[in-house]
Amino acid sequence: KRMGVKSGVSDWLFFYPPNVLIAIELKVPETVRKAYPSKEEREWLTAFERCGFRVAVCRGWRQAQAFVIAELKKEGINVEPPSLF
Repeated sequence: KRMGVKSGVSDWLFFYPPNVLIAIELKVPETVRKAYPSKEEREWLTAFERCGFRVAVCRGWRQAQAFVIAELKKEGINVEPPSLF
């Protein structure tokens, strides 16, 4: 907070012109431990959604990646995830 960060703002915002706006709240996978969005995080997600964003709470980066790819495919944008190995 001392750095000027607003409490609850989504961890990741993704913009793909002209009309794909995504807000993701990233949490650890449930296999690691239970983690839930705070009240402030839920409020921000609701605000983003009202502004036309597609929003999600994702459990780990793989789930976030899958969500973004799925949302892009809905718009006819075919994206292949990068190979990690």
